Amino acid sequence: MNSNKIQGNFLLIILFASLASVSFGQSCTTGKLDQRVADFLKKYGSGQTMAQLKAATPQQLKSDVTYSFNKLPEDSVKRITITKDKIKVNVVKASSKSKLAVIVNFHTGGYIKPLLPSMEYEAMRLARKFNAVVFDVDYRTAPEFKFPTASTDAYNAYLWVQQHAAEHGGDPAKIILAGTGEGATLATLVAHRAKREAKLAGLKCVIMICPPVDNPIISYYASYDDNASGYGLTKEEMIFSAQSYLEKSQWFMTNPETWPIYEKDFAGLPPSVIITAEFDVLRDEGIAYGKKLEKAGNDVSIFCYPHQVHNFVGLPADAAEMKQLNATLTEAVTKALAK
Repeated sequence: MNSNKIQGNFLLIILFASLASVSFGQSCTTGKLDQRVADFLKKYGSGQTMAQLKAATPQQLKSDVTYSFNKLPEDSVKRITITKDKIKVNVVKASSKSKLAVIVNFHTGGYIKPLLPSMEYEAMRLARKFNAVVFDVDYRTAPEFKFPTASTDAYNAYLWVQQHAAEHGGDPAKIILAGTGEGATLATLVAHRAKREAKLAGLKCVIMICPPVDNPIISYYASYDDNASGYGLTKEEMIFSAQSYLEKSQWFMTNPETWPIYEKDFAGLPPSVIITAEFDVLRDEGIAYGKKLEKAGNDVSIFCYPHQVHNFVGLPADAAEMKQLNATLTEAVTKALAK
């Protein structure tokens, strides 16, 4: 959840083809914001307060109000409805070949925004970059649909893809779960549930970009204080998102089906890649979650990128850092699919 200008920007740059990076081994506590990002935030706004969010209409919270996008050409995307709950999915691929890698993608948006036209182009970029068929899941959103609707939709979509990927040119033995923001949370919730229900077959990797994995209403991380406001995504936006998705009686819960950091058993999960940013309120919880995966013996790569904000808003499309992260993620995906 960000101001409208920021939302429009990060929807263009939220996934693999569009992030900036240095390795986790380097310092992520520089205290120095990327000047390009600082200029962008100064021009377009640096986040919303609780008062602003509560004053917005549902339509304003859910729509692309800053940028106009044409939908992808109909010959490059299949818009289908799946499962008994009528979940909408965009099937996007850039090749007519069969047995392509499969990416089940969950979008960002605070559990409030649906799958928007501006997000479709990210699916095409993923398809082209990884020679994959992408299943872009339009899970149902708050406040109309409360917990656990989004995670239930995400899991049911994953099960459907396992069964039907081949019909769309995908290889069900080469599945990647991917997500940004709350979409990243859904990706890892799907992985945990798939493990519990013995449905991990074919799942090769989980990629999480700036994931919220803990309850912002009750948790404490230094990054929430350090980056509470002024850096795009605010602490109040995270709290508003959680309060919109949960019933009021659930605001203070530590349910692992909502917040995966509260899982009891982290063993036996597929390889994971976790991306965080220095000036993101979610930085520390993403790293903490990764450390839990690591401690349980899983193959996990954690990257925290100095100088950047949530979802890497404000970086130009041709930034050298983006090429670096492209290489990092390509290596991770190639390694996972080869197993």
